[in-house]
This record gives sequence, C-alpha cells and structure tokens, in this order.
Amino acid sequence: MCARYVLDDGGSGAQRDYGGRFEAQDPRGVGPVMYAPHLSIADPSGPTLGISQTIGLKTGAILVYPGWLLHGLEIYRGPESFVSLLIRLRR
Repeated sequence: MCARYVLDDGGSGAQRDYGGRFEAQDPRGVGPVMYAPHLSIADPSGPTLGISQTIGLKTGAILVYPGWLLHGLEIYRGPESFVSLLIRLRR
C-alpha cells in the first residue's frame, strides 16, 4: 500500500500547465479492458483503455493506492515550491 501526501502544490492545483500531477498506469496494460471494459479507469472523455491516468492533487490532499501500481509525478515547472511525500507501507 502506498500513499502520496501533498504539503504544497506550488500552484499546480490551479494551473494545470505547471505539471506536478500524479500519474498512474495499470501494469496489466489493455488486457483488463479487453476482457472487462466496465472495470477500466474512466474519465469525462471515456475509458483510458490502459494508458496512463493523471490526477491533480491540491495542497493537503492524500491519495492512497496499491503499491504494485506504476506511478510517478509529472515534472513540475511552476514558479513556487512543490512538496509532496510518498509513503510506502510494508509488512
């Protein structure tokens, strides 16, 4: 299990072009979509069909997700500081 906590979004919550968004991709690729399309990740424009999904996290947000999920952050290009913590829970 993993979690990401955003201490300061550096303005990226209001300005999408600053970057710094959380990015995740299902390591199973398009397989689940072919067999169970109703279980695919969806956004307002429709299912993402195995491609990466980005989520903007504002200051104070915490996102919990499975540790096996391929994840990272977009490059932050804003003028202020961007600070987030990655927390990994292990047994």
